[in-house]
Amino acid sequence: MTDTQRAKIIAPGVQTDLASVKLVAETLLKMKVGKTDMSPLVVTHPFTSSGIVGVHTGKGMEVLDIFSSKEAMSRWRSTVQAGIEAANSAIQIFIMLNKPYYLTFLKYAQPYLSDKDFAAILASAWTGSENPHDDCNVSKKDFLQMFHRAKSELLMDEDEFKVFTELPDTITVFRGVTDFNKKNYKGLAWSRELRVAEWFAGRFGEHGTVYRATIDKQYVLAYFGGRNEAEVVVDPRHLKNVQKYMEVSGRNPK
Repeated sequence: MTDTQRAKIIAPGVQTDLASVKLVAETLLKMKVGKTDMSPLVVTHPFTSSGIVGVHTGKGMEVLDIFSSKEAMSRWRSTVQAGIEAANSAIQIFIMLNKPYYLTFLKYAQPYLSDKDFAAILASAWTGSENPHDDCNVSKKDFLQMFHRAKSELLMDEDEFKVFTELPDTITVFRGVTDFNKKNYKGLAWSRELRVAEWFAGRFGEHGTVYRATIDKQYVLAYFGGRNEAEVVVDPRHLKNVQKYMEVSGRNPK
């Protein structure tokens, strides 16, 4: 299910304190734009990944370098602020965000979200983030709290929920890590498919390791079938028989 499809199942504003969600977004907007070695082309901020942005004017669209002047930075922030103020639902604010900050936004907005909005945004944020475990603002404890709060029938689409409910009492799962994230081999994200774990272990041309484990169905928090990854989100405290299964050397397996 795509972000657009998930957005369609959300009833804007129902049981959600939208004014408070907007305050969370506005607080994130006020954060300093972080420069990188590739600035202004690449930056870090909850609402942009580039310092070269487009802003609407009375005559159309204008391209700005937000670092060129205080006025340029102010105009960009005002444009984003206007978008936040005009939003009619939490999902409309969510899709304005820079992907690496999806889960940070959800962490602080969750007290103000209905169960329906919360589950839909969690699913999109988790599957849309490149590596959710690397979000320094959201701990493993935070993730577990989020998934335990989310209602399964709202978190997954119909096909995913069917697979989830039909899982056997105990399942075998695989997880691929590179040297970069090997310390987090007991993460929440695993796969039922060995080929998926192999791909993650070998991506970026790095050396990696595939881990194999088993877990009881009661500790599986979600199943996501998108991107052909057969992903299972688990409570890693209950993984059993965790062991190195195979090494992947410096290339993506075919």
